[in-house]
Amino acid sequence: MGSTSTYETIVKTYPDQKEGQEAKNYLARLAPARAAAAQAAVKDRAATDAQAAAAVPKKSKLEDRIVLQRPKVGHPEVSSEVTAAVKEAIANIPKPVRKILTAGDIKFVLTTTMIDRYPEGAYQEVEGYEGGTSKSCPGLFDPSKDEIVLAQYTVDEANDELNRPIPNKRIIQTFLHECGHAVDHCIGRISMTDQYRHAYYLDIARVPDDMRRKLAYYLQKSTRGQSESCGQLLGIIMGLQDETSEDMQACFPNTLAFLKQKVNITEASPAK
Repeated sequence: MGSTSTYETIVKTYPDQKEGQEAKNYLARLAPARAAAAQAAVKDRAATDAQAAAAVPKKSKLEDRIVLQRPKVGHPEVSSEVTAAVKEAIANIPKPVRKILTAGDIKFVLTTTMIDRYPEGAYQEVEGYEGGTSKSCPGLFDPSKDEIVLAQYTVDEANDELNRPIPNKRIIQTFLHECGHAVDHCIGRISMTDQYRHAYYLDIARVPDDMRRKLAYYLQKSTRGQSESCGQLLGIIMGLQDETSEDMQACFPNTLAFLKQKVNITEASPAK
């Protein structure tokens, strides 16, 4: 069988034809099994929450707040190389930002896959993943737990097999972006304020046409555009370098300057 998103597409495209009716019947048969699996996953999540809460010490050093999520049966442990890379990235966060994350009691959970940390996510579509679930998610910030969660692998949506390990460089890029969301959270969702919106709108009005497709994720018209641009720009302030970082700095000068002021950082701010 194909993925459920494929059958949902068939239903929408051919609602009155034989193919659409067959796909609709398949989804109806699948629903009880998915509901039961999701309910079991919620129980698993409660256990993983208790485990992580017990493992996270409330200490001043950010490096001491790393938790390794126990993997599900058949999944490998998070590698020591990934743990070491994240520790180094934490140590390199500029001091003013470290203070914000420390005061906010932000924690770092390293997991083999996102569904090892959030089992129920295997049965829930995730916004921004085009019908995909948490299996496809490499990292996130969970404001309900004050934690950044990073995965070493994603999972194939069709067959549940692990994909190739995410390169450490990409994991750290994801880490810094999610740290940006964590900082936004710690300072009162600055991305949703009128001041941020003013700077952001000034910048997006001047983004060159040839840049708009490349930066489309950060130009979304909903508040999601504000939130994601804030996460990325704060990540850049912390040292994030990826395929968009130079263009983001060039296209968002007002927003970048506003955020630097809010986190009390200068170009010369040391890491420690």
